[in-house]
Amino acid sequence: GTAVKLIVAADYEDEIESVTWYVDDVQTQTDVVTLSAGEHKLKAVVKGPEEVGTDVIIKYVEVK
Repeated sequence: GTAVKLIVAADYEDEIESVTWYVDDVQTQTDVVTLSAGEHKLKAVVKGPEEVGTDVIIKYVEVK
C-alpha cells in the first residue's frame, strides 16, 4: 500500500476547530493512512466556530 498523510491546507480560509477524516466512508483516528491500489474516497469534515459552521470536503484519489 501507499502511506498518505491527511491534511487540510494551511491557507484554508476559515478558522478550524476540528477535522474528522473518513477514508472510503470509514472514520479514521489517525492522520496517516495506508491505501491499497485503486480508487479511494477521502472526506474531511472541517468544523469551524459556530458562526462559520462546518464544511465537507471530498476528494477521490487513484493509487497505482
